[in-house]
Amino acid sequence: MLVDDVPVTPVHPHERPFIVFPPFPEPPPGAKIPIWSEFKPAGIQVVLDPDSGEIEHDGRGIPVVRLASSHSLTPAERMKHKSNKKMKKTTVGPDGVSKRMTWYEDWDEFETTRRANIDPALDRIGSLYSAALEFKTCRPWPPPLTESNPLLLWDYWRHYLGLISQIQSEPKKSKQQDQLEDEDEDDGGDADAPEGQTTVTVVDDAEGRQQNEGERHSQLQPKELDEEALTRRERWSEAQENKKEAFLNDPEQTVKIFFSSHWRDKGYVHSKEKCKEGPILIAFFLRYLIRNRVFPEEEAALKRAAALCDRAKEELPATWTVAQTLPDRVSAGFEELNGNVTPGMFGGGILHEAADAEDEDAANDESESDVGASKEPDAKKRKLESQSEALDKMREDDPTVEAIDPNAIDHDSAAVRDAIRDNVDQNGGEAEFELKPDEQPPNSWHNFTWDQSQSANNDTVMGSWGTAAPLDSVWIIEQKNALIELLGPTALPSTHTTGVIERSTRKIAKIIRPVPAPAKNAKKQKGLTPAEAVEAELAQRLGVVVFTPWVKVGNHVASDITPPQILPDSRGKVVLPTLTKSDLLNHGLRNPPPPPPPPNDEGSLNSPFDPRSDAVHVLVDPETLDKLEPFVGMGVLATFVQIARKVEPGDDMKERPQSWDSKKKSKQRGAPGKNGEPTRWWYMESVMLSLTSFHTDRYYADQDE
Repeated sequence: MLVDDVPVTPVHPHERPFIVFPPFPEPPPGAKIPIWSEFKPAGIQVVLDPDSGEIEHDGRGIPVVRLASSHSLTPAERMKHKSNKKMKKTTVGPDGVSKRMTWYEDWDEFETTRRANIDPALDRIGSLYSAALEFKTCRPWPPPLTESNPLLLWDYWRHYLGLISQIQSEPKKSKQQDQLEDEDEDDGGDADAPEGQTTVTVVDDAEGRQQNEGERHSQLQPKELDEEALTRRERWSEAQENKKEAFLNDPEQTVKIFFSSHWRDKGYVHSKEKCKEGPILIAFFLRYLIRNRVFPEEEAALKRAAALCDRAKEELPATWTVAQTLPDRVSAGFEELNGNVTPGMFGGGILHEAADAEDEDAANDESESDVGASKEPDAKKRKLESQSEALDKMREDDPTVEAIDPNAIDHDSAAVRDAIRDNVDQNGGEAEFELKPDEQPPNSWHNFTWDQSQSANNDTVMGSWGTAAPLDSVWIIEQKNALIELLGPTALPSTHTTGVIERSTRKIAKIIRPVPAPAKNAKKQKGLTPAEAVEAELAQRLGVVVFTPWVKVGNHVASDITPPQILPDSRGKVVLPTLTKSDLLNHGLRNPPPPPPPPNDEGSLNSPFDPRSDAVHVLVDPETLDKLEPFVGMGVLATFVQIARKVEPGDDMKERPQSWDSKKKSKQRGAPGKNGEPTRWWYMESVMLSLTSFHTDRYYADQDE
């Protein structure tokens, strides 16, 4: 009997194991179900802040719930989802003007609709991998440009978190490869072969085949790693896992290090576009994790990290502004008056002692150079003797050869004679004459001396282009001191000199604007000393930026933030920490000093200056205050020079600051004049770094070794 011949017993619809419609169940009392022809979609009300806990409603205000499983998209939904992955070119602003959209403006428009489907069974690291993949695939990415490449910034971040092992850069063809391809395209075949035929040359190279087979076989075989390589791989894998765990345990600290020391170590700080777009990109990722509740336990820390990205978006580009603003023209004017005192930055400060080994090496180098100098005349003499013998032999072979002694030639006369011959033309022919040294014009370039009177140079020089230019030539540009332009006629150069000179990292703590003195105090100022009158004028005309010490010093030798150093040209009372040389080389980590007292904004003049706690008041142009006011809290690494009164105003000592090339550094001193009572005013030189307010050193596993 066939299967088709078996009779089929009909089953009643109500006895089937699954529910089918019709019949439809009865609606609840009071509810009305519209028919399909009457249904009009009303959409949903999007919750702008998913962290508020607000329940999502549809267009009619009815609460909705999220399905446990996702359903397939309709063709219209797929087209809409596909269109959201394309970058919009332009947008229309409120004023009706069309402008080009940036990639982050385009992302922000649809960011609240982007969701992540993370498997709840995954562990924390697995969820981080999955969220990073979803974040990359659910949004459009702009094409890589020279000035802007968000996808490369995203690889920087993933590599820092340990999600990828290396950053994939776009392959670039070399110029040589392009030239070879062009030559292959131009070559249409063998020129000697008939049209429509190709010449094929068969080469039987058995040795070459065996070599190629051996190379291919060796490449297919897996290489056995030695014990050292296996250890390196294990350490690398452990370091990658530690990076991910560090981010999940403290996202805020990870973001701090990424946008401060790591950002500077990799050189990203030197690109304005990276400084601007990097924090924006990471903020999108952090808020993506918060919105989808990927890590609900770390939600508060992720919010702090996202807020830090917003601050980095402002302060990283501001490092350029601070570095270009400081030192301003007031500090430049003081530096012009007192001379530059920063060359000592390339050596150690007073806290560092000179190494005996380096001094011995330098002495050995000098002795070797002296020996070489003594040998040099002998070698030169032997060379001249050999040349003389060669000339004598040439004269014997050819009597017409004339021997010329280079030492007996008057090079200046010969040069003048050749120049006149080449440039003077008399009646279409060369000028045949000889200019002897005793016939030189008295005021020619040949025998002109710099101490000669310029008035004696008015005579016409034979063979010259005209009379010599006076000293007030238009090519000489006289530069005025910017400080004198601000203050006008002032006794500052004769009343003040330099005091303490410090190189350190400090934070911008306060902005103080100049306060003009009231007219009633004019009589009181008449009784002031010249130094007091100058200081009162400085306070009335110039602004002040208060810099406080950066309390936390770096945690390793390569840190950006180093302990303060007092340079050798410093003059005045200073509190020096009691540290050994090994402590200083390790930035004071092994035997750190006791905790410093809170910063002293008043800057007392009676006690010695303590670089670890006292603030400095830097005089600046009032226009500089407007540029620095938004960036209070940021830091700079620079040289700070204190302004001190002269003991005898106007009576400068003859001794001037010597070059740092000199070995006798004991004679080095600050600006002219003997320093006396210090003031609370300072100026700056040589800003070497500008740092964000949240700058944090990266952690090294062996930093305590």
